[in-house]
Amino acid sequence: MIFVYLLIYLFILMHQTRLSVVEMLAPFTNQLHGICLKHAPIYSNSNEILQALVCGESLKHANINRLLIAAGLIHIFVVSGSHLHLIANILKAFSQKSKAYLIIPLALYCSVCQMNPPVTRAFLIIAVKVGFEHLDIRISKLNIILISGITGLILNPKWSASLSYQMSWIAAIIITTPHFFSKQSYNLIFNQSLFYASYVTVYNTLSFPPLIAIVISLVFTPILEYILFPLALLSYFSHSITDIFIYNFDTFMNLICKTLEKLELQSTFLTLPTTNSISLNWLFIISLHYFLQQYSVHNKRKGTFP
Repeated sequence: MIFVYLLIYLFILMHQTRLSVVEMLAPFTNQLHGICLKHAPIYSNSNEILQALVCGESLKHANINRLLIAAGLIHIFVVSGSHLHLIANILKAFSQKSKAYLIIPLALYCSVCQMNPPVTRAFLIIAVKVGFEHLDIRISKLNIILISGITGLILNPKWSASLSYQMSWIAAIIITTPHFFSKQSYNLIFNQSLFYASYVTVYNTLSFPPLIAIVISLVFTPILEYILFPLALLSYFSHSITDIFIYNFDTFMNLICKTLEKLELQSTFLTLPTTNSISLNWLFIISLHYFLQQYSVHNKRKGTFP
């Protein structure tokens, strides 16, 4: 716990001095990002989407952007933490070495994505976990999320006002829910409902997707993460047969867009985020940590914690 207090103190110090490691690295990360954008297959019908999925570029296509926001899927189309974890699993599959070797390639990929908040936070979770394992120190998943989250704020104090950073932090907590609830009480609908509730909580000043977005996310998220994203990566790096991957990618993307158009989803857009709404989000995050921490302590005392 002392370590967490030291991190909080360091964050306050960085915030007061207005120092940002992320901004210092910007010339390097911008260069890598530019290389990634130039490498995108120009003969793809979904070039902008490829750049968003692989390079973390903002999605500029207005119609697709509207469809994805209404369906609650927009976070998947700009490189997020789930993409980074998928890359980490791919790297693990091709090597039996220590997990520490993952840090360098994952750090480079974060740089390619200009160290955007969700990707950097996900990278820090992996780095913190590897670091504590290397030191042979046992630490709970919740504390890893807390330490990595505060570390991200130290790297760039401006993320304290970032809705995407807040949302990615809450998403990481939600993913740990099977660790706190029994398998009998946990299911995919319950998990996706938590994601929806957290999305509405964090982005309550921006948009309000319909309830059907819970089912849509449940159906489309695995397709986007385990089919569309790998196809996007292969389209970039397998030049000898890249036409096959691009054709399949374009086909999948076209099918997804047509399906979402037929659903005729509408998202209610509200006002811009305010300082008060951002502060409430931080209160929500702190409350989640406190509740789950107390819940786990209570169950450990009862001897029922998994």
